[in-house]
Amino acid sequence: MDNPTCVGIDVSAKSLSVAWRGRNKDPVSRAFPNSPAGHKRLLRQLPSSRPLHVALEATGIYHLDVALALAGAEGVAVMVVNPKASHNFGQAMLARSKTDAVDAALLLQYCERMPWQAWNPPSPTVFQLQTLCRHAANLRKQLAAERTRLKRAQATEQLSDPGGH
Repeated sequence: MDNPTCVGIDVSAKSLSVAWRGRNKDPVSRAFPNSPAGHKRLLRQLPSSRPLHVALEATGIYHLDVALALAGAEGVAVMVVNPKASHNFGQAMLARSKTDAVDAALLLQYCERMPWQAWNPPSPTVFQLQTLCRHAANLRKQLAAERTRLKRAQATEQLSDPGGH
């Protein structure tokens, strides 16, 4: 198997900052919207050499759609990097600047230097379970807030008891 071409992607809610090495080995940087149209543009503009190894940082849910788009492309493998691992790697590389382009170049170096750990997209069942768990957690927070509000209302005689007690 040929050596893979590495790509680093810094993901934010609205944009993707992408870095790879050009023919002369200098980093090439590009920016794309973090949207379905931006993901399609990214796939068209990535280096044509295959296989590609793409490293991107887990950023809440913002990395998920681009990771799925990349993982579905032929000859492209994805590694979703733990943010603490990439942060520690940046410190070890003495990276002082904190911009999207610098972070993408750092993820490119991470891809080139660190052991490859392929990301496997979760199944639809896992996505549904995650959604249900998030909803349950939100309901627990709302319940706790309502209990606090009720206790505050009951702590003084000046406020009416919303529970009718």
